[in-house]
Amino acid sequence: MIGRALLFAAVLERPARKRPRRRKVGGARGYASLNLPGQDVKAGRRLIARPLRYAAVRARLQAGRYDVVTLQESTAEARRSFARSRRWGCWGGEQSNEPSGVGNAVAWRTDRLVLVDTGTIVLPWSGASRDALFLPWVALRPADGGEAFTVLCGHLPYAGYRGATVAVRARMIVRVALFLRTRGEWVAGFDTNSGSAAGSLARRAGGRVAAEHGVDALIASKSLEHLRPRTISRGVLWRFGDHPLVTVRGAWRS
Repeated sequence: MIGRALLFAAVLERPARKRPRRRKVGGARGYASLNLPGQDVKAGRRLIARPLRYAAVRARLQAGRYDVVTLQESTAEARRSFARSRRWGCWGGEQSNEPSGVGNAVAWRTDRLVLVDTGTIVLPWSGASRDALFLPWVALRPADGGEAFTVLCGHLPYAGYRGATVAVRARMIVRVALFLRTRGEWVAGFDTNSGSAAGSLARRAGGRVAAEHGVDALIASKSLEHLRPRTISRGVLWRFGDHPLVTVRGAWRS
């Protein structure tokens, strides 16, 4: 009996094992990538005015709780529609080398994110000054607190476009990857014009492909966790763009 009592007492005195602490993560946010050119769209025989189309796109993005969207092939009119709205900010596109003014941009919800910094990566690929790729980026901080993160928008030229060879595309990917490696936490939305470019860029930048559909992808640093990718290929966003909407929801590891 004494032996059993001593054993029972030893068990009671044994220090309890510490459970591993769960890592805290920030609140989940929605990120999206959309090609938004200015082509004509009809409902039956009626032509839908572009301002109405862009307003419908913003409303659909808000309803889907997307906080950031990269806008590839966006027109100046589309970018202004985001910049002048009450709930969205927009950066990029002004340095477009296309006669039509089509360019890349990043838009974000101003009621959820605070703009910290902006910039543009210029990637020339030939001796002609008009032959350059302009990739806008923004640094954003959550309005409710937290660390800033970077969002980049890009559209790689397809091989042969204005003399853009496979080697030129490869150099562009390396330049973009080197930039992203300096940015800490980041998300990049791309129309890569190649099914393998997203994976190559993600590996070189030390990140991963968070969501992908064909040539469209969202790439992110590995600190973006709890990923829920989704592709929307019908409805307003599909009709008013010329590619599916590629999205992901995720939270930053802290």
